[in-house]
Amino acid sequence: MRISKPRFGSLILIMFLALVAARSAAQLSALDRERAQGVLEGVASDIRKEYYDPKFHGVAWDAKVAEAKAGIAKANSWNAEMIEIAVLTDYLSDSHTAFFPPQPVVRTDYGWRFK
Repeated sequence: MRISKPRFGSLILIMFLALVAARSAAQLSALDRERAQGVLEGVASDIRKEYYDPKFHGVAWDAKVAEAKAGIAKANSWNAEMIEIAVLTDYLSDSHTAFFPPQPVVRTDYGWRFK
């Protein structure tokens, strides 16, 4: 079966528009960026207060936090924002300090329940 040129062009146009729509839908909202900045501030603050080494193993903590903040501002997904925070905690090279991102609240209803 052969596709005629007008149909092929229409098919390409539809695929292009679907790709553009999917990409624009993937953009982060201001609320998501604000949430990620809040998570970053909480993590950075807790580590500043609770970390056992006040010199952070020679890591310029405030500079790294500023880098993570800039990375969050440039990120294009929630996962990319959370990776910026995870990388920040990884600079400490401490096996007892790790970042576990907040899990989304998702409830699935299958239409039945166990008794």
